[in-house]
Amino acid sequence: IVILPSVGPAVHAIISTITDQYVVSFMLVFSIVSLSFSLALHFALGYNVVEYNTLGSSVMSYFRMLFGDFEFKHFESSENWGGFWFVMSLLSGSMLLVNIFVAVVGEVYEDQLS
Repeated sequence: IVILPSVGPAVHAIISTITDQYVVSFMLVFSIVSLSFSLALHFALGYNVVEYNTLGSSVMSYFRMLFGDFEFKHFESSENWGGFWFVMSLLSGSMLLVNIFVAVVGEVYEDQLS
């Protein structure tokens, strides 16, 4: 399938990698896990912490947390298992991100070899 016939091979490789069925399935799983942990953090911290008081801000704070931008004092002062949800969401989100990265690199590398 030719999506954009006038682009170079690098852009074609990126587009074909993003639209690959394995990458799409990983992104679907990552989205479901991210939304579920964002919802859990919203329920655990939502009334006490401004960053988690709405579902939209909870999703954005979760993605910031995955990249290391968080304040642990919000989690340790929580009464609703905030520390537990922090550890679980950070570990599972980081593992999913690393897994997606390895899958994408492996897929591109395999395609380049053939």
